[in-house]
Formats: sequence, structure tokens, C-alpha cells
Amino acid sequence: MAKKRKEEAEPGRVYTKEMHEAYVAEQEKKHEAEEQARRERLERQEAQRAWKQAGSPGSLASFTKDYAQAKSEDRARGAVEEGRRAREQQRRSRTSRI
Repeated sequence: MAKKRKEEAEPGRVYTKEMHEAYVAEQEKKHEAEEQARRERLERQEAQRAWKQAGSPGSLASFTKDYAQAKSEDRARGAVEEGRRAREQQRRSRTSRI
């Protein structure tokens, strides 16, 4: 059974199904944000570890700069790839020819 939050545990106030659903949705959103932050942190740590093992010259500041640049290039490459996949799927579906 779900716990009542403090602000909802007022005397005479009922904990409704809608309140519970809102609470669960809030917790799921919070968990997703934490998980995304964890994945990004691990990705950065792995990239830094690989950078050090490759014997790359420079300091942590140069890694930070290089990493930021690589991430923006990856995002741009991903957007281009996403567009290419969408066009290819559209061609295969033969729904529309642009």
C-alpha cells in the first residue's frame, strides 16, 4: 500500500486514486531523471578512462573541452542519421514520395 505524503495526510482528507497516480507518475519522472543523469555520468567516466588509456596529452580541462565538442558532434550526427532513417522508412512504406 502506498504511503501518504505529509501534505496529503491531513486529518479528514482522503487519499484518492488520482492522488496516488499523480504521486506514482511524479516518482517515475524523478527516477527517469536520476537514471538519465547516472547514464550520462557513466558515459563521461568511460570516455575519460578511454582518453587516459589512449595516452592523450593534456589535462582534465582539455578532456572536458574535447568531450563537450565530441558530444555536440554526436548529437549532430544523430540528428542527421535520424533524418536519413525517416526518409528511408518513408521510401519503403511508399506512402509518400517527396
